[in-house]
Amino acid sequence: MKPASLTSFTACHRYLLLAIIMFLGSLHCTFAGDIRYPVSDISPDLLKNADMVVRLDETILEINSLTSILEKVHVVYTVLRESGREKAALRVYYDQDSKVARLQGRIYDASGRETMRFRSSDIIDMSAVPSGTIYSDDRVKYIQPASTQYPYTVDYEFERSSKQLMQYPQWRAVDYFNTSVESASLQILAPNGLVPRYLSINDSNPRTWHYINSDSFPIWKRQHIPALTDQPLGASLGQLVPMVYVAPARIIIPGQDTLPASWQSYGMWINWLNQGRGVLPETVINKVHQLTTGLPDTLAKLKTIYRYFQENTRYISVQIGIGGYQPASALFVAKNGYGDCKALANYLKALLECAGIRSIYTLVKAGKQASPIRTDFPGLQFNHAILCVPMEKDTVWLECTSQSIPFGFLGSFTDNRDVLLITPRGGVLARTPSYPKTMNRMNSSAIIDLDSTGNARIALTTKVTGLQYELLEDRLHETAEEQKKSVREEIALPTVNITQLRYRQDDGTVPAITESLEMTIPAYATLTGNRMFIPLNSFNRVRPLPPLEEGRISPFYPGISFIDTDSIVVRMPAGFAPESLALPASFNTTFGSYDAKVTRNNNEILYVRTFTNEGGEFPPEKYEAYHAFIKQISKADKNKVVLLSGHTMGRY
Repeated sequence: MKPASLTSFTACHRYLLLAIIMFLGSLHCTFAGDIRYPVSDISPDLLKNADMVVRLDETILEINSLTSILEKVHVVYTVLRESGREKAALRVYYDQDSKVARLQGRIYDASGRETMRFRSSDIIDMSAVPSGTIYSDDRVKYIQPASTQYPYTVDYEFERSSKQLMQYPQWRAVDYFNTSVESASLQILAPNGLVPRYLSINDSNPRTWHYINSDSFPIWKRQHIPALTDQPLGASLGQLVPMVYVAPARIIIPGQDTLPASWQSYGMWINWLNQGRGVLPETVINKVHQLTTGLPDTLAKLKTIYRYFQENTRYISVQIGIGGYQPASALFVAKNGYGDCKALANYLKALLECAGIRSIYTLVKAGKQASPIRTDFPGLQFNHAILCVPMEKDTVWLECTSQSIPFGFLGSFTDNRDVLLITPRGGVLARTPSYPKTMNRMNSSAIIDLDSTGNARIALTTKVTGLQYELLEDRLHETAEEQKKSVREEIALPTVNITQLRYRQDDGTVPAITESLEMTIPAYATLTGNRMFIPLNSFNRVRPLPPLEEGRISPFYPGISFIDTDSIVVRMPAGFAPESLALPASFNTTFGSYDAKVTRNNNEILYVRTFTNEGGEFPPEKYEAYHAFIKQISKADKNKVVLLSGHTMGRY
């Protein structure tokens, strides 16, 4: 019989040994299978400027027929801080022609250990109705990781099958600024006869190919892409990062043979979608005839119908139909008084046909910051519809979604870009008009009466034309109090007492708005001892750009081309005379020009300023020179006149 102490020791040893074995086993299991995407594996240069790192982005596009595709997607995101959280949410869109399957995901902590697997209850299935849309058949499956311990990693996989007739998903190596990428790839699997068209852009690396059973399958793969920052006046992300456009090689129009993809065949497909949707009710037809009978010419009829159209319709987005490209019928719009851009353009086209006026339904990629369409790659690259009306001597372009936009004015939303005219014979590329700087003007004139304490009574008149019309366009639809609030926010001085404010709209060939403003501003000029400091330009100053950063890679866009002129008369108070007038400033560059002069006439000081902006696009290496140009203007706009009290009036 063993001593009790030895028996006790042996039992303890046995349990301790078992615990050690279990612990080592658990360590082996953890390190052998569960460590994935640890943050420590991320290259330091991918952490710079990044709030999220894409560890993996694999997309496989299987094309089974011209009407059936399958996307297989696997993405892994490491979220470094709060600003990257929303980027890591998963949104998988679908509609009545597509289906989402095998959606799954998991979360890893910073060390790469799995902390959570998403359950079906974590996946939100909701309507994907954008702001301003009354109805859409688009839906989205949405997952927002709940982890708040940064950094963490999310791992998603899903499949989406679609009955795509006309377009395939675009692929982009990077989806956000301040996001770096370890690995991203796109592979297309398609049998002979179904290999799609594709176009790779913004990619200096050549495409690589794999060959399987004599069929070629294109693969695009990019690795180690540092994060890009959104630079001042810079290009959109889609103009900077590798992208692949993918589209069918042939177009299906029901009841016809398939056609090779071209701008013409895409237009024929749109014609098929719109077929039979231009029928109007008899009451509307009679109204059009009543409005246009006796008018002298086509232009008068066109303006009258457009005015009637604006007064009796309003824009409400309705994203339904085939691919979102089929408009609601003219009967629908006539009955309800609303429609989306496609429905309204189609309805206005039908109204004009009643009066014998030919017009062309037109597709455009709209938006002030929209990147141009690829004219070398026919496809559905558009998001808006307008109307083109060919006239005997000119062409009139009509925006159909605004109840107040001037006749024939497109504005910066759709000006100066390639569009697709949907003619009876199919699609034809054209270009909307541009507005040169001579049209885009802001002319301001002011009289500033100063008293001896620096208080000012000011009468200011500002007229904007062309694209600068948009600066004041919203004021026409504001209440009087809202207008005054907007003016005070623009002037940005502590106390602005507005005594009179009026707006007048001129609907000429070039639309214009005139603002007439009367106000008093206490302490407009600053008194220091017997000196009075008067700002010459308080109403149209150019603000300096953010400080320069090293390594700019983005081209830059200084905005629209325009001409600003300012003429300001300052009436000096009695007993004051100029001690110094601001020196003239004048400089001329490829970006534009600036000229400002100050003169005196008896008790008045006249300030005249002209700033011309050339607009356009410039390469990144010229940004430093542009930055210096704007800095010069900003400095000159702050110039002041110094008056001295106790002087008799004389010639300065």
